[in-house]
Amino acid sequence: MNEYDILQLDELSRRQKVKEDAEKIGRPSLTRRLGSGLLDLLFVAIVFVGLMVFAAAVLFESFGYADAVVTINNIDKQSGLYVERDGMYLYIDNAYDNTKSIEDNYDLPISNYYSTDSRAVKADKMAEYNLAKEQSKLFDKDSNGKWTPKQADSDALRTFYQQQYASAVDFLAKDPTYVGAVNKTFQIMMSTIFVALLISTAIFYFAVPLLRKKGETLGQMICKVCLIDSRDNTPPKKTQVLLRSLAVVVINFFLPLTIYVVFSSFSLLPVIISMSVMCLTKYNKGIQDYISQTHVVLALQATIAFRKQQG
Repeated sequence: MNEYDILQLDELSRRQKVKEDAEKIGRPSLTRRLGSGLLDLLFVAIVFVGLMVFAAAVLFESFGYADAVVTINNIDKQSGLYVERDGMYLYIDNAYDNTKSIEDNYDLPISNYYSTDSRAVKADKMAEYNLAKEQSKLFDKDSNGKWTPKQADSDALRTFYQQQYASAVDFLAKDPTYVGAVNKTFQIMMSTIFVALLISTAIFYFAVPLLRKKGETLGQMICKVCLIDSRDNTPPKKTQVLLRSLAVVVINFFLPLTIYVVFSSFSLLPVIISMSVMCLTKYNKGIQDYISQTHVVLALQATIAFRKQQG
């Protein structure tokens, strides 16, 4: 047996001993791990909501958020394409008035919008709308040039009006003033969410664990679990705590937020994957544990093991 083989055997023996020692320290149940995670999420949510309320009450006005909302509402109201209820502007599809005819619900607002809006008039949207009526074969044109439905109400007629209404709303949504106001509200809201999330996660996932010897979050302290270095079963290094916290925050908060902004769906996919890894692995290790080379163990037994190592 050469020197390399001896070193390999020594390394295997060391790893086996580390594994055995880790087994003696004790791993928390999956329920306890999930509980600590949910508590941390609750603490973050409380601070996050508080920061958002503060921003809405104090900062939004100076950023011009309220003015942008007023601009959007005024354009919606003036277009006549929305139904106003309790200060909200609803799509006609969602606020259909059964006491009115289908023409009064759809045709009248669309015709008024195309006839009065300067952009619609310039784009000759009314002529385009009448051409669509003619091509649909659902209308008759009288001697005064007025289009009248061949049937008072039908599935085909309703579908036609809904399609034309969607086209009118889409045209409105491309109004430069409207687009600018919508983008401004979105940017202010998303920036505020990002900053509030950054502050709230920094408190509970970075500040608290980095101040603790065993790298625990507040939720882990309550559930009496902590971290150990999986390489030698010693207290975690600050770099490991930092790396683990960074992984938790990115996977569970900022990656979902980014996916939502870009795709508007599948935002919880990173969280689901992370939870699945933790539930399916032998020792309930999460992605953050593999990245940082740490274990989550029972705090009391970890304290006893650390004292034995020092003694």
